Amino acid sequence: MNVKIMLIVFLFLAIILLAIIVNSQSIVDIADDIVSSECELQCETQHEQNIEICNEIHDAQIHECNNERKREFNTCNKLTGRDKRNCILQVIINSQQCKKNANMAEEQCIENADNTLNECLSLCIGLDRDGDGVPDLEDNCPFTQNPSQSDTDENGIGDDCDQ
Repeated sequence: MNVKIMLIVFLFLAIILLAIIVNSQSIVDIADDIVSSECELQCETQHEQNIEICNEIHDAQIHECNNERKREFNTCNKLTGRDKRNCILQVIINSQQCKKNANMAEEQCIENADNTLNECLSLCIGLDRDGDGVPDLEDNCPFTQNPSQSDTDENGIGDDCDQ
């Protein structure tokens, strides 16, 4: 009878130990997920702030383009005839170019913000967004699966992304 009780107690303890091990593994996984999520949230928050800065700079540049156009038009209004028409045409061309430059600068700013976001996310617990087993920081093609990391032309971009 003592052997039966000891066997039952042993099995009971083994089940409890197994449950503790399984639950600890789950707790570690949950902790990793929380750390990763917080990291990703910080990256995304910083990205949103960077985009806001890009938009503010763009708005300021467009505002300056409009002010410059007004100043140039005032100069044109002092002219007459053909000189005035040519001046007005030049003001329009200058204004369009100024706004085009502001838009291109905004696009570059946003691209830089996106690159910064991608780098930040890559640092979040060895992120591997394409699931090829290579962390994004080491991956030569981080958005397309390419576990071999082949780079025939040795340009730093994986063959699967060299299209």
